[in-house]
Amino acid sequence: METRVKREAAHYRVPHFATHGTFSNELAMYSHISLARNAGDPDDGQLGAREIADLDLDADVVVLSSCDTARGSVRLSTRQGRVRGPAPRVAHPTYR
Repeated sequence: METRVKREAAHYRVPHFATHGTFSNELAMYSHISLARNAGDPDDGQLGAREIADLDLDADVVVLSSCDTARGSVRLSTRQGRVRGPAPRVAHPTYR
């Protein structure tokens, strides 16, 4: 699924990720959301903060709905320059 997300993310106006998230207090850019791992998928199924920041998005809003997506000093939002592309809004409710 991670490979597909990276390949197809630019095609969606409202990408919504509702999944488990893991936050690293020591190295925030190693935080990630967990995705299903398909047979033959070369990726590890963990879409990391750095990988999310590198997505080429053309979205109206990005929704990161998983535990810990808004925790700590790194928030994945265009306002802070963390997600590329013209997505004007990032919603990230916090679950624990």
